[in-house]
Amino acid sequence: MSDSVGEKRGVGTYSERLHQERRRLLGSGLPAGAIGHVETLVKLELRYPNLKDEESTTRANSTWFREFREKDNIRKELDKLRDSVTRIAEPGRAPESETALTSAALDDRLSGLSHLLERNPSAAASTVVEGITDPNTDHPWRRLLVIAAEGIRFTDEQDREVLPALLEFVVGFRDSNDREDQIAVCSAIRTYVGLTPTAQIESVAALLEPGHRASPSLDTLLETVKMIARKFAANPPATPNEHPALSRELERLAVAYLNPHVLPHGKNAALAMNAVQAVAALASPGIHGLIAEVNTCCPTWFRQQLQRRLRNLLKQWDARPGERTADHEPTNLVQEAVDRLQAD
Repeated sequence: MSDSVGEKRGVGTYSERLHQERRRLLGSGLPAGAIGHVETLVKLELRYPNLKDEESTTRANSTWFREFREKDNIRKELDKLRDSVTRIAEPGRAPESETALTSAALDDRLSGLSHLLERNPSAAASTVVEGITDPNTDHPWRRLLVIAAEGIRFTDEQDREVLPALLEFVVGFRDSNDREDQIAVCSAIRTYVGLTPTAQIESVAALLEPGHRASPSLDTLLETVKMIARKFAANPPATPNEHPALSRELERLAVAYLNPHVLPHGKNAALAMNAVQAVAALASPGIHGLIAEVNTCCPTWFRQQLQRRLRNLLKQWDARPGERTADHEPTNLVQEAVDRLQAD
């Protein structure tokens, strides 16, 4: 081999950007009420000496790389779930019956699930669905399965099986004072709203209704409202007011949190902002009354941020292939709301 080849082997760099994505983080290590995302950028460098060309490069096998990436993500997510196991088993966290499964037993189950996800993802998905839907599943294990479900791809049939169980979990534990329950409930809400067909989205209205042992927690409400706004940003309604029951609950919620005595405190402004945004995304005529309320009660920064969000919603709708936004009634309704906002 020539000296030039040896020298180039030491200093040559050949790289190719193979993958970039934005992925949601799971687990309880995030600040209360936060949704964590990580930007992933992976580069692979391969260098092969060739006596004729001195040095050449080879493209990575896309199938192998995709499998490697998915397994690596699974490992990271299950590591976060193991952190939750330690918290669940801490003394004083829950009654003895709630911690019938020891931390070691839960960790063993998670190890088994991790192995199954690597070797047979479809079998792992079946295991998660069966565990969530089985009424005899221990609560600490069901809670972790609910969190794990957020990062698993189910078949259409599994979607239909797991959706009622997720809703039952949310309704059953949304009033819980246990922080681990609250984390799992927020995860279940994200998965439930994400998987529910838009034609059946009215079922989410029940999650916004007050009148339980305790009113829905702020985190639960915020997670639900955010997911509704995202759902319809990606799936614009064909006509205005397709989901009146859900729109009505969101409007009630928005009015309550737009109150100038309530808005400035804690996460209340975020909840009010997302509720108005969700009403707009649903193309409810009630958005006009909310805009009037915002112009009357809300500070300039709130109105400006809301206007930016509604404009971004219009851009998302406009970017969808095949959408004729010029003749799209929901688009016209949201554009009118943007124009009515007094953001200057």
